[in-house]
Amino acid sequence: MENNELFQQAQDYITNKQYQRAQFCLEQLYLQQKNFRNNYYLVCNLNKLAQHQQAYQIAQEYLPQYLEDDELLLFYLNLGFKAKQIIALEQLMLAIRDILNDKINLFWQEQLAKYQLDNQIDLARIKKDFKYLGSLRPFEQRGVLMQAYQLTGEDFVEISRMLLLDSDVHQLIKVQILEDLAKLGVTEINYRNIWQETITVNLHELKSVEQTDQYLYYQTKFFDDSMRLQEIYLKLTLLYPDFSKIDDYSTWQHVLLNDQQVAQLSNSLQKVAQALEEQLTAWIC
Repeated sequence: MENNELFQQAQDYITNKQYQRAQFCLEQLYLQQKNFRNNYYLVCNLNKLAQHQQAYQIAQEYLPQYLEDDELLLFYLNLGFKAKQIIALEQLMLAIRDILNDKINLFWQEQLAKYQLDNQIDLARIKKDFKYLGSLRPFEQRGVLMQAYQLTGEDFVEISRMLLLDSDVHQLIKVQILEDLAKLGVTEINYRNIWQETITVNLHELKSVEQTDQYLYYQTKFFDDSMRLQEIYLKLTLLYPDFSKIDDYSTWQHVLLNDQQVAQLSNSLQKVAQALEEQLTAWIC
């Protein structure tokens, strides 16, 4: 069916409140022609079907367009509240604070207060689970972190400060939390790294793993070996954000890949290679 026919049929179904039928047409239309108009109608229909998580995820594909108009931004924020993606919304509000007006700010404050009131029981449970994140296995920690994005920024930051000092919280979880805190405007944080050293991290100066000299070196060296490069990326992420001990990239290549050459390295580097391997195994299993 042609795009115009699909769009018209979807409109007819929507007019008759046959949203499930409209959904099929709009999904086919979006697959055939991805643009903001089709995104918006698909998101609106998903919203009517109360599929808020999916609607929010699809809306993110055209976020800049939703920011261009007050009514579209209000729609997007409202959708985010329904999807309970509060941390992402707070990060967005901080990122676009220079273009916000009184109308948007008032809507935000009112909806946030309503959200906290309507969800206080669930939020109390999520706060408790998040606080004791280190008591869980890594795959369980991932699930709890996803739920923690329903918390307000204030609660998320307060609990995260403790978790970043907890040796039982998986390093990949800690790295994700570091990135989230940076987007929430936190400037400085104490962090216990994989060496079990407590360091102070300036989040304003924090580079992503992909931007570091170490990763760029290995990216160039292994540009045609995606599997090795992915392993190096994950292990650099485990070491993140302090790469000060990686002083010889050639030597550390063997540590990061845990290859046969590791046996020829010092005992301390062999232990690091083993520790990285164990952390990565725990994350995958």
